[in-house]
Amino acid sequence: MPHILLLALLSMPILTAHAAQYSSGDQRVIAVELFTSQGCSSCPPADRRLSRLKDHPLLWKRFVPMAWHVDYWDYLGWRDPYADSANSRRQTDYRRAGATKVVYTPGFFRDGKEWRSWYGEPVADEEKNALGRLTLNVEGGTATLQLDTPVDMQAKGLLGHIAILGFDLATPVERGENRGEMLHEDFVVLFHRSGYGDGTSWQIDLDTPDLPGRKHALVGWLSRGSDPRPLQATGGWWQSD
Repeated sequence: MPHILLLALLSMPILTAHAAQYSSGDQRVIAVELFTSQGCSSCPPADRRLSRLKDHPLLWKRFVPMAWHVDYWDYLGWRDPYADSANSRRQTDYRRAGATKVVYTPGFFRDGKEWRSWYGEPVADEEKNALGRLTLNVEGGTATLQLDTPVDMQAKGLLGHIAILGFDLATPVERGENRGEMLHEDFVVLFHRSGYGDGTSWQIDLDTPDLPGRKHALVGWLSRGSDPRPLQATGGWWQSD
C-alpha cells in the first residue's frame, strides 16, 4: 500500500496559487505530440483523438500529450488563433532529425518518432530506460526542472522546456476548409519556452499573460541540442490563478 500511495503522489501536482510540483518518478514518461491546424480539414479527427486521452489512466504518469498548432495553412483563409511559426519550425526540426520525411498535418509523433497508427495505444508495454527522475517545480513565476540522474549519465548539453497547455477550447471557424465548424480542442500549447541549465537544473520564467481555456496543464521535458525529441518528461493539471 505505501508504494501505491507514493506512485500516486508522484504523479499529482501539489497546488497553491501559482505553485505546483510534479515528478516523472523513476519510469520513462514520453511525449505524444500532434502537429495540427484549424485551417486543415483533415485535422479535427486527430484533435478529437488527442482529446480522448484526457481520460486515459496513464495520462501524466507515462505520457504527456501536446498539440502544436502550425501556421503554414493560415493562407487557406482561416488564421488559426493558436498557430505559431515556432511550432512549424519544431515540426521541421523533426524532419531534420530524421523522424519523418515530410511535414504534414495532422502529424503525430510518439516518443520522438512518427506515429501513423495514432488510433492505437499511446504507451507501449516497455519503454526505453529513463534518463533519470525529472522533477518540475513552479514557485513565484519561475519553473525549475531538476534531473536526478546516475553519475554515468551526465546530462550536459540538455535543453529544458516548459509548456502550458489549454483545454476546453472552442473556436467557431468562419473561413477556410473548416468553415462553419465549431472546433473543440485540448492539450493546445499556449506557451512554450526553453533554456540551457547546468546539466541537473534548469530555470525558466513563466511571465505569461491571461491564457485562454477553462483548464490548464503544465509540462516540462528535456531534449538534446537542436534535436526536438523529448528524452524525459513530466507534468500534470495546473491551477494558473
